[in-house]
Amino acid sequence: MKKKIKSIIVFTLFLTLGFIFLNRIFASQNIFVNVYEDYKSLTKKTNVDILFYGSSHAYTTFNPMIIDDKCKTISYNLGSAALYISLTDLVLKETLKRTKPKLIILEVYEGTVREVISERNKGFQLRALDIIPNYSIEKINSIKNIFSKNEYLGALFPLIRNHEKWNESSFIGFSKRQTLNKNTLFFHSGYRGHFKKLDLTERQSFKDLTKINAPLKNGKIYFDEESKKHIKAFINTAKKEGIEVLIVTSPDLTSYKKHQPFFKELKELCKSFSTPYLNLNDYYKEIGLTADDFMDPGHLNIYGGTKTSQFLGEYLNEKYQFSDRSNDESYKLEMQKLQKSKDLFVKSDGFYGIELNKKLIDGLVIKNLSISKNNRDHTITLNIENDKRLDEIFEKYKLSFKIFPTNLDNLNDDSKSKKWKFDKVDIILENQTNPMVFHIFTKIKKIDKAEVFLFNKEVYKGVVGEKITIDDLDF
Repeated sequence: MKKKIKSIIVFTLFLTLGFIFLNRIFASQNIFVNVYEDYKSLTKKTNVDILFYGSSHAYTTFNPMIIDDKCKTISYNLGSAALYISLTDLVLKETLKRTKPKLIILEVYEGTVREVISERNKGFQLRALDIIPNYSIEKINSIKNIFSKNEYLGALFPLIRNHEKWNESSFIGFSKRQTLNKNTLFFHSGYRGHFKKLDLTERQSFKDLTKINAPLKNGKIYFDEESKKHIKAFINTAKKEGIEVLIVTSPDLTSYKKHQPFFKELKELCKSFSTPYLNLNDYYKEIGLTADDFMDPGHLNIYGGTKTSQFLGEYLNEKYQFSDRSNDESYKLEMQKLQKSKDLFVKSDGFYGIELNKKLIDGLVIKNLSISKNNRDHTITLNIENDKRLDEIFEKYKLSFKIFPTNLDNLNDDSKSKKWKFDKVDIILENQTNPMVFHIFTKIKKIDKAEVFLFNKEVYKGVVGEKITIDDLDF
C-alpha cells in the first residue's frame, strides 16, 4: 500500500512539474515580457522612485530617461497595451512586491475605462494577466469578468491557450521576449518611442489642435460605479503603502473633438478621491506639441514623447520632492544611455523633391518624387500619372525603394547582416492611392542615391521594366 501511495505521489509530482514546464514553454511571446523582465532586473539592483501605469497612451508618452534626467530619480514605465482599469490594480499589487516608489502615475483615458470586450482586447489583457500568479483570487475573478466560461482555463494556463502551437514552440529556452526592430522603435525601461509620424494629409486635418468641437455636457456617463471602484482600489492600494498617486491623461489629437466631457468627469472623480489630476491635453502650447509629434491621432511618437516627458519632469519637480539619486550606479548608467540616445529624441527635418516624368513600365509613369526626412522616419511621396492599366500593374507587381548611404556604417542592422549596400522598403501596390505615400525607416543620414523599380509580386525575378536612379540627393 505504501509503495502504491509513493508511486502516486511521484507520478503526481512529475505530472505537475511537466505541466509547469509546458506552461512556460507555451507562454505567449509579447513585448510586455520584455517590459516585465527588465523591470525585475532593475528592481534587483535598486529601488524605483516613480512608476507609470496605464495603456499604450502611457508607454508611448512617458520616457523614464527624460524624467530621470529632470528629477534625478529612477523611474520605470509599466504601461501595457489596452490595459483595462479593472486589471491595473492587479498589476500594481504584483509589481509593488519588488519596490516601493515615492510616486505612482496612472494614465487614464476613455478606451480603457469602457472595457470593450473583443477578441483583440482579450488578447491584450492576457499580457498583463500572465505576470500575476494563478493562485490570486482577484486574477480568477477578473478572468471570469472578461472571458467566457470556455475560455477560463486558457486564460489561466498558456499550455491550454496555445496548445496548438507545437511547431512554433521552442523546448530549449524559456524566454518569451519579443524581438524588436530598433530601426522603427526605441525601447527602454518600458517606454516605446516610435519614429513614425503622421502623413501630410493626417497632419493637415489636425491643424488646430485645441479647437473644441465636442460639447462639455452631452449627458453621457463615462464612469459607472464599477469603474469608479477600480480607480479607487488602485489609489487605495498605493496610499496604504504610503505612495502618492497622480492621475494623468496623455496627449491625444482627437481629444478636443470628442473627449472633453470625459476629461471633465475624470477631473471631478479625482477631486472626490482627493487625488491630483493632470490633463496634458491642456498644455499643448507649453509642451510645444504639434501634429508632427504624433505617430497616429491617439499616440505620440518619440519626438512628442520627449517633449511631454520634459514638461512632466519639470511639473513633478514643482509638485513633489524626490531624493537625489544621481550618485547611484543605476542612475549613472541610465544617464550614460541617455547621452548615447539623445540624437534619437530630436527631429532632424529635411526635404528633397524632384521632377522625374520617368516610366517604370508601360502604364506607370512617376511624375515627381519627394522625400521628407525626419530622423529615422523618411516619408516617400510618388506622384504618378493616371492610366487605365494601373490596377492591372498594381495587382501583378510590388515596388521597391532603395537608398544608398555615403557611409555604409549607417545601414540598418538587417541590411548589414544581409551584406546589402542599401536600406530598402518593398511596397504592396494593391491598396495604394495617388499620390503614393510610404515610409522607410533608416539610420542613414547622408544619402548617396536612391533607386525605384518594380518586381514580380509572387517571386522576385529581377527588375521588371525600367529602374529609376536618383543621384546627388541634397537635403
